[in-house]
Amino acid sequence: MTVSKQITLIALLAVAISSCSPKGSSGPAPASEASRDFSSASFAVSTPGSDIPSDYANCTFNGQTVAHGSSVNAYQNSTVAYGTYCSAERRTCDNGVLSGSFQYATCSVAAPASCLFNGQTVAHGSSVQAYPNSTVSYNQTCQAETRTCSNGVLSGSAAYASCSVNTAASCLFNGQTVAHGSNVQAFANSTVAYGQTCSVETRTCTDGILSGSNAYASCNVEAAASCLFNGQTVAHGQAVTAFQNSTQAYGTQCVSEQRVCSNGVMSGSYQYGSCNVDAAKSCLFNGQTVAHGQSVQAFPTSSVDFGSNCISDTRTCNDGVLSGSNQYATCSVNKPASCLFNGQTIAHNQVVNAFATSTVAFGGTCSSEERLCYNGVLDGSNQYASCTVDAPASCLINGLTIAHGQSTILFKDAKVPQGETCVQESRTCNNGSLSGSYTNGSCEVEAPKSCEFNGRTVADGQTVTAFLTGSVAYGQSCQSETRTCSNGVLSGSNTFASCSVEAALSCTFNGSTIAHGQTVEAYKSSSVAYGQSCSSETRTCTNGVLSGSNTYSSCSVEAAKSCSFNGQTILSGSSVKAYASSQVPYGQTCSSENRVCTNGVLSGSNTYSSCVVGPKPPVVTPPKSCTFNGKTVAHGSSVQAYKSSSVGYGQSCQGETRTCNDGILSGSYTSSSCAVEGPKSCKILFGLITIPHGFTIWAAAHTTAGGGNRCEAEITLCNNGKFVIDPSLTCQHGNQPPVTVPPPKPGEEQCEIDVKSNNGKHLGVNHDGKHVDSGLHLGWYKDKKPCKPKDPKPPVPPKPDPHHPCEHKDKHRNNKEKDDCDKKKKKNKK
Repeated sequence: MTVSKQITLIALLAVAISSCSPKGSSGPAPASEASRDFSSASFAVSTPGSDIPSDYANCTFNGQTVAHGSSVNAYQNSTVAYGTYCSAERRTCDNGVLSGSFQYATCSVAAPASCLFNGQTVAHGSSVQAYPNSTVSYNQTCQAETRTCSNGVLSGSAAYASCSVNTAASCLFNGQTVAHGSNVQAFANSTVAYGQTCSVETRTCTDGILSGSNAYASCNVEAAASCLFNGQTVAHGQAVTAFQNSTQAYGTQCVSEQRVCSNGVMSGSYQYGSCNVDAAKSCLFNGQTVAHGQSVQAFPTSSVDFGSNCISDTRTCNDGVLSGSNQYATCSVNKPASCLFNGQTIAHNQVVNAFATSTVAFGGTCSSEERLCYNGVLDGSNQYASCTVDAPASCLINGLTIAHGQSTILFKDAKVPQGETCVQESRTCNNGSLSGSYTNGSCEVEAPKSCEFNGRTVADGQTVTAFLTGSVAYGQSCQSETRTCSNGVLSGSNTFASCSVEAALSCTFNGSTIAHGQTVEAYKSSSVAYGQSCSSETRTCTNGVLSGSNTYSSCSVEAAKSCSFNGQTILSGSSVKAYASSQVPYGQTCSSENRVCTNGVLSGSNTYSSCVVGPKPPVVTPPKSCTFNGKTVAHGSSVQAYKSSSVGYGQSCQGETRTCNDGILSGSYTSSSCAVEGPKSCKILFGLITIPHGFTIWAAAHTTAGGGNRCEAEITLCNNGKFVIDPSLTCQHGNQPPVTVPPPKPGEEQCEIDVKSNNGKHLGVNHDGKHVDSGLHLGWYKDKKPCKPKDPKPPVPPKPDPHHPCEHKDKHRNNKEKDDCDKKKKKNKK
């Protein structure tokens, strides 16, 4: 082709392209122009002459033929949404290949969509009045908002077309309807315990909500409850004697207390109605019963080893508990034991020859020792009765047996690479151990290896061209190197057999493809707050990289935000009345303020939608005082109380602090004071003689006035009404040596002695305190025979003595009877 023909072809192409573009346009066509139909326009270019090749292929686009070198206007979509733009590109035919990727010949912008609200159609740009709720509670106001349709999207969120205010609701209390604003009397409990007071409050109904929390319409005070002790009912205020345990161990005493019933609660803690003291228990040792206080000989083992001694101790029974710990009644010394060695019995004090091992290795020596048996224990440690020396062992390698002392040639490797030499050594067998370390019986040198590259075999010494990558990015060049095979190792590092240069990459923006060199308008955000402006930038695609950073295709300005107050929506610019509290005490006034909504921010700080004045508070009943032994104890005060008004000599008064709590006095002690009684005196001779506390007396007895027989005893220290008696008692008969009489044994009694049983073993004084053999006596005796009965029969009057009618044998007869006798005597004489 000549230069003039080339210039003519370029000029014709420029004219054809300029006729397809609007004058003055420098970017994407506006929506109004993008909708034009360019399908009738011809982009084919031809020129007369034989220099233009006639064998170039044409292209096809949407059923239309596009000649080689011609272009056509193409669109990304056939339609676009309202408010967006049609995206177009120029596609040029190059020998049957059409550049670009857009598929549509025409593009139109859709009309704006309408909205739907509660079955009502709202046209684009029109508005409707909406409410957040269909009804609102009593004393509240319906809040409305204006919702505007913008291309099928309705602003705001209120969902109801109308709203009404509910009437005030009544309340329900225990099946009774309480009208709005009415009151009802309510109690905290249906019953209260004895001594307590029913708690009452006034509950007011406000729009279906009943103030307060008491749940009962009536209340009763229960009667004082009785108590139950061991199946016995104890009335309120009564007492019962209780014991700490039902039985007490031998040698201890039953412990009791008085438990008083107070409104169903028993004071104290003892649980038993009676108590018995157990008898002393016997013990059991090896099947033998050992009585309380008796002893038995016991051994720690039934037998001891040879050379040891049996050791015993004395175990004594004390109320069922046997002292000590030895378990056996008898003990014997065992005979000396024999020993066992390899199935052979070794007698005590005999020896046996023993070896350390049964065999020793070739070249070794058997080691032995003599082991002595002493009482079943064999000293030493060798375990074998015999020992032999092993023969030398042969060696085995690669299935070849090498005798002790023989040698063989072995190699380090079975194969060595091309160019290397086989390494060998001579290995000798020594008693099963083979010297050296080589293990191969033969060795060969390998042939040179070929190489592998991308599935292709490269012979040793040959080369191949390799590329760093299979493809490079648009604008870059492929990098290659020559790789040579040397005995299986390929030089270099490139891994690809071919390389191609990629076409320039397009970009993606929000699902749309942006061709290399094209631009798009992008926004910083999809929406901005009420009162702000949308920020945008132009982003250009350069080989797959989109300039700029904005990410949104469109941007809208948000409507002013509403506010929320206690579940109620407040539109921007509207206000609501708010209270500082939901309730104020009786006699005070509710504090309120108007809170204004400004673009989602509500002014003020009060948080309650309504406020009520509380009911008049009930009269508080002061706490009750208590009474203790006729004395008033104020609520919260305390008084000292005692378990009893007096205790015996040598004991201590038990007291507690009782506190008054609303008419109930804590504790159980009932006495206001307590005194310790003085020590008691002692009585002898049926109470005729009183011995003061702390005094000591002597007593003596004589069998006859002239016989010289005498018994004396000292009764020491009258202690709080009881005598502490000295166990010593001595008797002397005439000139005989004094004899010691033992003290009373268990079972003997101290009683009044019959004066007629003149056996010399009693002691006493008469009514005048003289030591005589007549009169009343007090002392010990072994049986009841000499003792007078507890209820003696009336004395029989003495028979008159004909010779001495007025002399009486009964020395306790009084003077009046003697005078009567004398008068009778004188009368008989007359």
